[in-house]
Amino acid sequence: MRSTVILACAVGLFAALVSVYPQYRLQTIRGGEFNGAFATYDLDEMAYAAYLQALIDGRPRRNDPYTGRDDTPASSQPESLFSIQFVTAYMIVAPSRAFGLSAGSVMPVISAVSAFFTVLAIFWLALLLTGDRWLAAAVALAVFACGALITGIGVIGTFQDGGIAYPFIPYLRRHIPALSFPFLFLFFGAISKGSNCDNHKRQILWAGAAAFCFAVLLFSYFYLWTTAAAGLAICIAMYLVLESEGRLRTLIFAFEVIAFILPPALAYVYLMAGRSDHLDSTQLLVHTREIDISRNIVGLGIITAAVAGLIRQLGREALELRTAIFAASIALVGVAVFNQQVLTGRSLQPFHYEYYSANYVVLFALALTTGIGIKAAFRHSRLIPATAFAVLGIACATWGAFEAVETAALWDDTNVVRDEAMPINRRIRELVAAGEVSTMSVTLNAESLQADSQPTLAPVGVLWARHQHAFAGIRGPEENRARYYRLIYYLSLDHEWLRDALTDCSNIESCMALFGWDRFNATLSKNARPLTKPEIDAEAERYREFVRSFDRDAASDPALSLIVYRRDDVPDMGRLGNWYDIGDEETAGRYAFRRLTLKGQ
Repeated sequence: MRSTVILACAVGLFAALVSVYPQYRLQTIRGGEFNGAFATYDLDEMAYAAYLQALIDGRPRRNDPYTGRDDTPASSQPESLFSIQFVTAYMIVAPSRAFGLSAGSVMPVISAVSAFFTVLAIFWLALLLTGDRWLAAAVALAVFACGALITGIGVIGTFQDGGIAYPFIPYLRRHIPALSFPFLFLFFGAISKGSNCDNHKRQILWAGAAAFCFAVLLFSYFYLWTTAAAGLAICIAMYLVLESEGRLRTLIFAFEVIAFILPPALAYVYLMAGRSDHLDSTQLLVHTREIDISRNIVGLGIITAAVAGLIRQLGREALELRTAIFAASIALVGVAVFNQQVLTGRSLQPFHYEYYSANYVVLFALALTTGIGIKAAFRHSRLIPATAFAVLGIACATWGAFEAVETAALWDDTNVVRDEAMPINRRIRELVAAGEVSTMSVTLNAESLQADSQPTLAPVGVLWARHQHAFAGIRGPEENRARYYRLIYYLSLDHEWLRDALTDCSNIESCMALFGWDRFNATLSKNARPLTKPEIDAEAERYREFVRSFDRDAASDPALSLIVYRRDDVPDMGRLGNWYDIGDEETAGRYAFRRLTLKGQ
């Protein structure tokens, strides 16, 4: 037992060390100039960190760090993606406050904790199913390191024309899905234990444990709880169909789990009913019943399920029936989640299953089945399987380290810019603390990375940022468009600039602000399509008319308090000066700001 715990912790420690490599890399690159930024490997982390910082600062669950429009008795706000998926954020708030940590400071800690406990959960589940600690270690390392590989992304993507080494270990995107990820495998473990338990009292405890894990997933990440639900449904169905003994026990357990899940599920439905009117369109919900079997993990899942069944048939002593059923069931999770739209008629950015959830579940089934197959082939030897598992584990660990180094390098320039922006973000926070800038004020940010990062530290709204639309404070796509128009207007950019920016989506921010994210990234939606020339011309003309009709009412909605920019890229403030008195330049590192006062106030 002690050696098993040591092995599990060693594997977990390795994963934790790999997980913080991007932070180590950034601090090494910056050296003595490091300003305290967290190293990102997914720009969506800006939005999650901004929401987390708002909670740390004591703002309500329904907050919007990008507009400053929070839920108050006088102004109720609808539910957002973040306020519904709130559990992992609140896991972080209390420790962060206790240790005086900002959202940025705690992000590397989230990486290490998530990596360590996810690997431990995977190790426990594999050990539970096989009783072999070396196989469990190999499976844990395989799932940790190869989630991107089996999907065809990450470093392997560089072997394709135009491919890049993206993303870094996908599930470690913070804080969603990273912190909730261990609960997915704990859920499957509770299902396996409970459905195979003859003691009814213990079975109820396992049902409660499964429901608790499911509730955490439910209020953490849509793609994790739906993956868990698919796994549960397939497991129970296959147990009932394929297992001649214990069907009543399995059926009772299934009802117990559902009974425990029902209260949090009703609460979830209640929150979803209060979501903002534009949340579905913002998240690119598509109505379709089209079958999707083209994904790598769908084919791998079907093959894995077939191999698990074959091993059971050829060597019954090597694989218990329930373990074979379990492995085959979770292997088919990919088939279920990528084709649920056949029944529901709805598809919501299914690539998330491919990156952040189903790929890891199918990979677990594949690694587990491979390990069991090795044990079956060398059933008369203990040394050969143990050696094979050690070699496979080392190979996976090596690949994971290589993947981490290569994918982290892609973000060097981005992370350096974000770190250079830390002094100005910190200075704005100080101005708020001193009462010189209101939390309800809005800043004009000339540089997009600084704009997206500012709310992760400074509690001040921004005129426009790429993740602003994801919160409920924005009243739909028209306000998002109007804010972007104001941004480029104040920066003295004309309609011809916008036409060029939209052509081939050469400026991603322009495309996402005015047409939506799926118009430049085909993986986001089944309805994705490139921009057409008539659409571009019409948008350029629409902006041209906006410029012609711009007046004081437009300049005051919203009123601006600061303009923030890089000192080596000072924007043209001619148009801004028509409507605002512009103060003296104040600098902080490579950035500067000027105070703005609306003329005639």
